[in-house]
Amino acid sequence: MDQKFILMNGRLIFALITVIGAALVTLRDNPATLYATLQLYLAGMVVLGIGLDIFGRFKLQSLATDPSDDDDNQD
Repeated sequence: MDQKFILMNGRLIFALITVIGAALVTLRDNPATLYATLQLYLAGMVVLGIGLDIFGRFKLQSLATDPSDDDDNQD
């Protein structure tokens, strides 16, 4: 599969999880602390998303250069 396609699908799934989580936080949190809670939640999700993106890039790069996978490396 194309590497950009895999990364884009991962980002879209992560964005969907982030939005659903923010909606659940909004429903269940105290209105007086909602802004601070959402700010902390979204900052954490951004850091987690950047980490997952970097990990995914390294993992896909290692899979692309893996000599044991002969199916993808035949010319």
